[in-house]
Formats: sequence, structure tokens, C-alpha cells
Amino acid sequence: PVTIREPISRNMKQSTPTTMPVLSEDLAKFTLAELKRRQTLKADLKASLLSEQLELIEDPAKFKAGVCSRRSGKTYASAYYLIQTALSTRSEFSLYIALTRMNAKNILWTTLKTLNEKHSLQMDFKESELKVVFPNKSEIWLVGADTAQMAERLRGVRFKLIVIDEAASFRQHLQYLVDDVLTPTLIDADGTLLLIGTPSAACVGLFWDATTKSNSNYSVHSWNILSNHHIPHAEAWLKAYRDWE
Repeated sequence: PVTIREPISRNMKQSTPTTMPVLSEDLAKFTLAELKRRQTLKADLKASLLSEQLELIEDPAKFKAGVCSRRSGKTYASAYYLIQTALSTRSEFSLYIALTRMNAKNILWTTLKTLNEKHSLQMDFKESELKVVFPNKSEIWLVGADTAQMAERLRGVRFKLIVIDEAASFRQHLQYLVDDVLTPTLIDADGTLLLIGTPSAACVGLFWDATTKSNSNYSVHSWNILSNHHIPHAEAWLKAYRDWE
């Protein structure tokens, strides 16, 4: 028997798709552009920090404390630290704790929004929940924990970073909050805890112990308003209105 073969047309030979290399090239260009944007963003954010703020944030210690005067920039440092952590890690949770939920909103919420607008971070602000969601699915939560009962709600979640603001103003339940509730939530993500605040007249409590005792396991950083170059007239103002030397 004779087998008759149909000739392969020129069109059939050229049927291999030619769009894939174009798509791959576009994807590569987009990826490189996004990496460059993120590097520029991190550099811009970093450049806005005081050297003392940067030392605190880049300290590799897992338990840190910041002792700051008023108007020294501790809120900005906290906001930057939380944002940096969210941008650097995908699908991780960070936590900001103040004495009350309203304090947390009044202190940090506006600063986060300002940084979002300034640097086009594409943060999604959930007003009713007081949380911020990033494009990479990482989140920042703002909560109040003025009582031990309020602190109990924080159990069972893994956190990459926890910032406790106004740490000197917490009552004795701060020790319980840190030791029994929060520290276990840091284990899975190898997270970090930061206590930050202004000194209190009461020389007792976890914040006092963490920042003054030689056997503390906290890495302590300190700066004041005179380090804040965003308020260049601070020294003159203090001398004129507070009789400060």
C-alpha cells in the first residue's frame, strides 16, 4: 500500500506563539522597576530618621527600650519601624499598643496616614478596626491595653513586631502583658518587642526596671528633643520659657 502524506503548510510551521518572550520581557521590566521603587522608598524613609531613631530600629536585639523626652520623635520612630517591618515581610502582623484604643488612634493613626501619602505606600486604612493592610498582606494593628482584661484579647496571634508606647504610664499589669501574653506571640515569627515612652515620676514597673537596672535583658536607647533637628529652636525655647540650662 502507498501512504500519501499531506504537505505541511508554511502557516503550520510558523504556528509557534511569538507573544511569550514579549510577556516575559514586560514582566522582567515590571519586576525590576518595582524592586527599584522599593529600594528608593526604603532609602527615602530611612533618610528621614534621626541617627538615634535609626540606631534603635537597626539594633538586632529582640527586646528593646526607648527612653525619650516629649517632642523627641518617638511617634515617628514607632511609625517608621512598624511600616518598615510590614514592607520587609509578607503576610506578617505588627502591633502598636497604647494605654487606650483612643490614645493609639490619636498618637499614631495620623502619622501613618501622612507617611502613606508622602511615600505612596498604598496602605489600606480600616478605620473601624484600627488596622492597616499593605499590598503584600502584612498588617499593622492599633489597640489599647489599659487593663489586664483588655490584654487578654491579644493571645493566640503571631506578631513580627510589637511596640508598646507610653510604657511608663502603664500600671503593674504591663509585666503580665509582656511576660504572659505578648512574648509567646513573638516566638513563631522570631519577632521583636519595643517598649518606648517618656520617663515617669514613679520609679517602679517594667519600663523603669528595663531602662535602669544593670541586669535588664533590654537593649536601651535614649534621646531627647535637642536631638530632633526638625525642631531647631528647641534649645532656645527651653532656655527662654522653662529657665532650662
